[in-house]
Amino acid sequence: MQFDTGTKVVLLDAFLAASFVFQYWLGRQLATNDDWWVAVPVALVTFALFAAADRSRAGLWTLVGAGLLAMAALVGLAVTGEFRTFPYGWFFLGLAVAMAVNRFLFGVVRPVPKARRHRMDPSGWVDE
Repeated sequence: MQFDTGTKVVLLDAFLAASFVFQYWLGRQLATNDDWWVAVPVALVTFALFAAADRSRAGLWTLVGAGLLAMAALVGLAVTGEFRTFPYGWFFLGLAVAMAVNRFLFGVVRPVPKARRHRMDPSGWVDE
């Protein structure tokens, strides 16, 4: 079965969003309180980052930089002893919502942006 590049992007992102939902479920098993509000800013910020990464190389590097900054913040929290486990389930829910909404809008309702399709197709990497 052959899929076009846009369909491959939609399927990959649907799998990643489902993975984030599973991580949300695992995180909620460890939750000690209800910090649902964490999902809202995470979803808004990551939706903007995913949309930017779909459209340009600068957007992709911004997404990578934000991810590295978030990981550094988590390490910093762990080193200082202020690492709490309960909001991370909500964090993953925000990621899942952002990725699913982005790919639904720009993959199902509208076509996947050209830059994202280009990155999915390995034959396009020859010119880089």
